[in-house]
Amino acid sequence: ELDITGKISSNAAQNPADGNTGGIVDGAGIAGLVDNDPETYFHSRWGGTTVNADHYLQIDLGENGKLSDFCFEYATRETDNVNQTSPAPLAIEVRVSEDGSNFGNPIAVFTKDANGLPTHADLGATLWRSDVISATEDIRYIRLTVTDSKGPGDDTWNNHHFFAMGTLNIYPASTTYSVKEGYNNVITVENVEDAIAALAAANSANNSTI
Repeated sequence: ELDITGKISSNAAQNPADGNTGGIVDGAGIAGLVDNDPETYFHSRWGGTTVNADHYLQIDLGENGKLSDFCFEYATRETDNVNQTSPAPLAIEVRVSEDGSNFGNPIAVFTKDANGLPTHADLGATLWRSDVISATEDIRYIRLTVTDSKGPGDDTWNNHHFFAMGTLNIYPASTTYSVKEGYNNVITVENVEDAIAALAAANSANNSTI
């Protein structure tokens, strides 16, 4: 797990500490993503100053933290109330950049239907980790853009989906991979094959083991 404290930004935070929100506060802002407490959540913009783009979280790994193979992990906002209205991401596009300006097309897309992104209906804080994502070269910036979300209430503002997230982590592909951990302790032939494929994508990294 990489230390990304102080390295996350957003174009659409709903907390004045992270930019101009028009005075509306919801959640702990970006700081709530890195305190390992899903109750102190990040919420993207649903009111106040207009954002005319899909909402994203962006991680700057720093000049000395560049990598090419990684995965990301997040927890949904913790709740024991099905009527709590914060929507969870249903689709996340992953873009990367060397300069923080030119991101190009997504190098990976994860959805609820294809990848099991947890939904608002999953009460409590649900943890989800992506497959290994491989860039063509070492990159400094990772952008996670939410293009769809769903909760029991509204989930769009100014025609863009807003969302809540409890925690966020980035892992280099060299992190030891556990089939049991990665597949909720359910071992099948398909799971093992998927794990081997993930490790093959990271075969240039050191200390990648099952």
